[in-house]
Amino acid sequence: MEKAPLVSIILPVYNGEKYFGQSIESCLNQTYSNIELIIVNDCSTDTTLKIANQYLAVDNRVRVINNVINKKLPASLNIGHNQAKGTYITWTSDDNYYDLSAIETMVNAILKEKTDIVYANYNMISENENTVVKLLDFYNLLQLNCIGACFLYNHQVYKNSEKYDESLFLVEDYDFWLQSLKKYKFYHLDKVLYHYRVHNGSLTQSIQVDSERNQLFVKNIEVSYKKFFSSFDLDVNYYAKLFTKLHIAPYSIKSSKEVFDLKRGVNVCSEKLNLSKKNKKAWLFTIIQLQLRLLRSINKDVNFYSCLSFLKTNYALMTYKNYKVWIKLCFRLK
Repeated sequence: MEKAPLVSIILPVYNGEKYFGQSIESCLNQTYSNIELIIVNDCSTDTTLKIANQYLAVDNRVRVINNVINKKLPASLNIGHNQAKGTYITWTSDDNYYDLSAIETMVNAILKEKTDIVYANYNMISENENTVVKLLDFYNLLQLNCIGACFLYNHQVYKNSEKYDESLFLVEDYDFWLQSLKKYKFYHLDKVLYHYRVHNGSLTQSIQVDSERNQLFVKNIEVSYKKFFSSFDLDVNYYAKLFTKLHIAPYSIKSSKEVFDLKRGVNVCSEKLNLSKKNKKAWLFTIIQLQLRLLRSINKDVNFYSCLSFLKTNYALMTYKNYKVWIKLCFRLK
């Protein structure tokens, strides 16, 4: 009987003692047992290293790497990946945890679908509630990070990539997915396999509450788009700024020129990425719907008729027959 392929799970951590044990347990207790867990301790000053060494002592699938200086997430990811021996690779965070069948389910999906990268939905845990996050299809990657926090990819995806860009702290994962989009096949597994914890100490939360980090996030998003568009027949700087607006504040794209250019960008990218006509159309509709949702979120007085007016004004370059589509989009909003 052929042996199941090895899966490398990389767990970068910095001062993660609070939830670290639960994260480790969720890796080691997987129904898919042929794994290696590579913990990259990024110079923690709490009991993180002590916790890691406790698991190292009792499970030979665990390896611990200690950074002598704090190198931040993208560098720690590269350090872990460079030590990985698995056919497939994933990485997780010290404050999140897997469903026990997550790795087995993703390995089965990657083999069945003959894909390079598989990603799954997740459960978002906050102080007051749990919310299932159902991710969008891969072609939406150019406007947001729709890959989420639960994924698995062939080792070759990393080996043949530009690695995690260590100059793009806070968006290193999004940049990695964008660059991979040009070469590799993605598959969305419509199952909840992961639990993502939202709390005040999380890296994601810090982007929202720390103005300096928020500015760095926006800056690095634009740099990542510049890298992406550098191989397209488009004005790199202009489209990087336009898609950064789409990523950060979609409702701010209102002028006829911007809408026209956005549609052109969608067309060029769709052709370059070999998207089907169906996927290209669905992608554009997702962009419009996202604009409307955010428009309504910042103005509670916006109703069905003002949404319809917004679409007629800003998407007038569409043909008349799309009125049915506009109406459908307005009704679809919650």
